[in-house]
Amino acid sequence: MSFVAFVDMVGTRTSAMISNDEYTASINDFSDALKQLSEIFNCKIYGYSDNAYIEFSDHTQMVQFFKLLRESLLYQHRYFTAAVSLGSLQAKQIFFGRPKGFAMKFTSTVATDIYISQRQFSGIGISLSDSAVRELRSQKMENLLCKSIYHCCNSSGDDIGFEEVIDLAYDPVKIEQLRYVLADYIMASAMSTRAGRYYLTPIISMIKCLDQSVVLNELTDLVDLLTLQTVPPAFRSLKYSDTYSLYFILALVDSVISMREKNPTIDAIKICEYIVSRFSNQEFKFINTLPYVLESVISCGHKREFLRIIYNMKKDNNITRNSMNEP
Repeated sequence: MSFVAFVDMVGTRTSAMISNDEYTASINDFSDALKQLSEIFNCKIYGYSDNAYIEFSDHTQMVQFFKLLRESLLYQHRYFTAAVSLGSLQAKQIFFGRPKGFAMKFTSTVATDIYISQRQFSGIGISLSDSAVRELRSQKMENLLCKSIYHCCNSSGDDIGFEEVIDLAYDPVKIEQLRYVLADYIMASAMSTRAGRYYLTPIISMIKCLDQSVVLNELTDLVDLLTLQTVPPAFRSLKYSDTYSLYFILALVDSVISMREKNPTIDAIKICEYIVSRFSNQEFKFINTLPYVLESVISCGHKREFLRIIYNMKKDNNITRNSMNEP
């Protein structure tokens, strides 16, 4: 079954404001990546400037294409936002009369649907439609789906809350990759609050796809990173940084408990207790936030388990404190 996508580069407007050379380099990186992948997969790409419509023959081609596109652009500090659905573009060329050029016309309704979906999706990543998700699940590819969120704003840039999205899962993420994207988030957010919002989606997705070894062997560094302790102090007061950081930690808790469900030898309670201990006397942040956090950050069942861990820790602390006060 064929898939279609609309892809748009993130940050090209900012690149153009910096310099023509930076803008040109951004467009060239995007075009070169599309060209290389089109030769590998023989898919149909209709590109112009910093965006493209793409048609894939099946789910395997779509998944492999986006994984390689994301990987090839990531380490060039290039990011994109995309919407994917089932269907066909039904593309037609409309000639203006040579040598005046031509236009492309897409006659299927899904071409409009994915364009609108991509424009509404203010996050870096791949927004999979309900039909795309159902098809991947029917192919026993649930492991390729990753729940995440994006930060919505209106045309004036006003905050209107968070929405859920099903992203394409990352291969197991190492801490160096997360550190790299977080640094880009800080720089983008310092330049523009609106631009910084786009990074919430990939960071949540990457936390959900962490390599198990990172949680088991680099937990202290990981918590430092997600609480922005590794960021220079002057950059920690950026708008939304406190909210995002709290969401990063809750996504980590969700990821840890999910790991335990797949591997019972992982002591999720001990790991969560360590995370809570890093917020000594600030546990109320979790307690006050959890009821309102979308389940794409932390599931309902994992919310309850995490609250139980916090409750037991505070209860034990009170018992210890009372016993010390007894004559």
